[in-house]
Amino acid sequence: MAASVKVFGSPASTEVSRVLTCLFEKDVEFQLIRIDLYKGHHKLPEFLKMQQPLGQVTAFQHENTTLLESRAVCRYISEKYPDQGNKNLFGRGTMERALVEQWLQAEVQTFDPPTSALIFQLAFAPHLKMQQDLDVIKRSEKRLLEVLDAYDKRLEESEYLAGDEFTLADLTHLPNAHHIVNSTDKGYLIKSKKNVNRWWEAISNRPSWKRVIEMLDVFCSNNELSVSENHYEQNRFMNSLSRRTESRKICRHISERFPEKGNKMLLGKGMLERSAIEQWLKAEEQNFDPPSASLVFHLAFAPPQATMGKEKEIAENEALLKKVLDTYERKLGETQYLAGDDFTLADLSHLPNSHYLVHNTEKRYLFEERENVWRWWGEISQRTSWKKVVQMQKEPPALPGK
Repeated sequence: MAASVKVFGSPASTEVSRVLTCLFEKDVEFQLIRIDLYKGHHKLPEFLKMQQPLGQVTAFQHENTTLLESRAVCRYISEKYPDQGNKNLFGRGTMERALVEQWLQAEVQTFDPPTSALIFQLAFAPHLKMQQDLDVIKRSEKRLLEVLDAYDKRLEESEYLAGDEFTLADLTHLPNAHHIVNSTDKGYLIKSKKNVNRWWEAISNRPSWKRVIEMLDVFCSNNELSVSENHYEQNRFMNSLSRRTESRKICRHISERFPEKGNKMLLGKGMLERSAIEQWLKAEEQNFDPPSASLVFHLAFAPPQATMGKEKEIAENEALLKKVLDTYERKLGETQYLAGDDFTLADLSHLPNSHYLVHNTEKRYLFEERENVWRWWGEISQRTSWKKVVQMQKEPPALPGK
């Protein structure tokens, strides 16, 4: 049974990573739904309704409650599950709650502005080929030093900001502090202050935050292959020579950039094979993706109220997808895979949408009733690469030791 708590976004977002840390602290099962920007999920009216009034590409949904701002989400989680997981997260009485709220306000009003500015200017602007604003960097660094001086004095008196227990007051600092320490050359601002550094070492080694870092390592590796989703949630592949902004282009680029690594057949080995693969990549993008993406959104992502009045649209997309799969059925009666007898990008590109449809009890028949399509799905979905991706998306278990 799917978790009732849903988080829409990417762990690479500071807003999402803040919420995920809170969920891990409270041992709350959840479903992380990565919004595929290249498929336009964030532009669909149903998702835009969830984003109002801030227009953010991050949303939290539980039962009939939809929240958008990460700190509000953390408060909600802490109040909704007071006796689950970390029971001290939001304080245990009026005085403790007041102290936590005081430092939550300090984070959003004094810590977040200069750190967000530094992170953008130092970590993201270069990748976006934007000129760094040196005045903004200088002012933000000066302001952050002042804030950290105040924190250092406070942390001389207590282990954590709101007392001697780890709370939301500390948790909300984790995403930006992480980027300052690991993604910029300003980590010394935190590490040079004895009490702040001791506090940072303590909070950054929380099992909950380590779980989030594991997710960040998966989605945003810092080695030669790098996928970075920044504050603007732009899906980008970057290396020293080129930038690509659409997932199929990213896959083509990876296959061309590393022809002798891993699966050497992904993009074919000659002009004829390459042409066949490109033909089916276009078929996926133009014929398979539109109806399947719409069905996936309405069946898996959209809140129940968003599907009301959409029955006709859903039926039309289902009928269209049937026609597409009928064509696939004929082709797959001739070859093992779409572009021939080797697994290629032509097949790989179908995996995400097909996965959601096959695992929906109402739409599974679209694949299952077509012998060749069903055989093909069984083979591509058992690829080691895809099984690893599915494992990443599974609902997280409770934290060890809790």
